[in-house]
Amino acid sequence: MRTLLLILAVTLWTTVRHEASHALVAWLGGTRIDEMRLLPGIHPEAGFYFGYVIYGGETSWLATAAPYLTDLLLLLAALALISLSADWRRYRRLILLFGVVSPMVDLAYGYQGGLWRPATDVADLFEILPPAAVNVFFAGAIGLSVYLFRRLRTSRA
Repeated sequence: MRTLLLILAVTLWTTVRHEASHALVAWLGGTRIDEMRLLPGIHPEAGFYFGYVIYGGETSWLATAAPYLTDLLLLLAALALISLSADWRRYRRLILLFGVVSPMVDLAYGYQGGLWRPATDVADLFEILPPAAVNVFFAGAIGLSVYLFRRLRTSRA
């Protein structure tokens, strides 16, 4: 039961953080947010979703990339915490789940979807930005998440 609750908490955290990142950057750029869904559901036209944001105008590529930039910031914060704090092991499981696994899953799910599914955040980024830049970003961020995951999984609590 505890494992199921942890999975639900990490899934909710990932979805809220992902969609809120889109919305915050769009809103800061002057775009109205018409609709935002933070819980999974079925959309009559798009099918299953974890969450989504509908903008009331044009946005920049930063609004599209915002969740993945947030993922990278979380990973860098986890790296800084375990590199600079002598007391981080007390929070190892929380750092692992919410600061490493959550961004890792978001990055990997978004990246693989962008390679074969149209109308995803990453597919849009491939159209807006140079594909090499998108590939390098995701390879680096996913690589960092794997490094942190392995480091935290093998450390003693």
